[in-house]
Amino acid sequence: MFALLVLFAGQTPASAASATALVQKSTVGQAQAAVQQLRLARQLGRTATIHCVQAWGELWDALATAGPPGNFLMHAYGGSLEFARRLVPLGAYFSFSPILGERALSVFKQLPRERLLVESDDRNPAALPQTGAALAAALELTAAEVAGLTHANACVCFGW
Repeated sequence: MFALLVLFAGQTPASAASATALVQKSTVGQAQAAVQQLRLARQLGRTATIHCVQAWGELWDALATAGPPGNFLMHAYGGSLEFARRLVPLGAYFSFSPILGERALSVFKQLPRERLLVESDDRNPAALPQTGAALAAALELTAAEVAGLTHANACVCFGW
């Protein structure tokens, strides 16, 4: 399966390299796959998308083993402010999802604004305006300002 990912990524220059998932009590196989995908992203100079749920130690180990891939997106980031601050110098961007709630908003308020994105997390782009509005309220910005900010950030994160 990894060979197919390598082939596809090599033939599709506009693609991000991977969607790496690490969840609480990740298996050895998940950790190894994360390292492979991060290495591929680094090798191809592509953005990696990382979904991590309560496996912060495993994620840190994977990044240390593979090396950070340049830019990477922490999809629906629900971790601590302290861990996010460790990820920023490595190239991390953070997407806010409405499923994360108030605790996540308190973290997002303290992250560098040039590293913030929004997502619907349910494949429904119609939900993005509400997500942006929630982030705008937390950041004390207008919805239009957050839309412009997150659009610009996505362009840098993904190299568009």
